[in-house]
Amino acid sequence: MIQRKNRGFSDGYLVNRPFEKNDTQNLAHSISEGTHQVVAQVSEDGSSCLCKDVLKLHVTYELVMPASAEGVCIDNEIGMIFEENGIWKILFKKLQTSNGKQFDEIHSGNIHAIVLPTPRGRI
Repeated sequence: MIQRKNRGFSDGYLVNRPFEKNDTQNLAHSISEGTHQVVAQVSEDGSSCLCKDVLKLHVTYELVMPASAEGVCIDNEIGMIFEENGIWKILFKKLQTSNGKQFDEIHSGNIHAIVLPTPRGRI
């Protein structure tokens, strides 16, 4: 059975489709079943990211990288990238744009790329 997370299109009372009634709304599970929230999207070259949720200073976030990527531990004035129990993580000491503007926290919709603490501009 296909589990939809929304009610989808409904033609109201015009057409009666009883076979779809069990598949129109899912009250057993919520859309927030997942264990992770995407906070930022990293640029192609790995030197910056765009915020998709909220980024805060001194908060540790998990890095999800392609299987072929090799993580590199780094600690600089922008932040830290480190491995903890086999999971790569990032912590920002500064939330700074490429032109030097700094923030205490960044919210989604921000169009400024935030500099990552990466060696030679890549993860």
